[in-house]
Amino acid sequence: MDHVGDTYPKLRAAGIQAAPVFLNRDATIEKMEGLVSEAAGKGADLVVFGESFVPAFPL
Repeated sequence: MDHVGDTYPKLRAAGIQAAPVFLNRDATIEKMEGLVSEAAGKGADLVVFGESFVPAFPL
């Protein structure tokens, strides 16, 4: 329940829906770094990807 006068910090989240580099973990992580950097540059405080974005998980 909110109380009059309460303020909350703002959070900008980005959900990334992109294809991984097929069966290439290292290239996918490199791609992920670029996507995170781009989202952060646009003001994202939190960047999330689908659970299976990195191929060959969990190895």
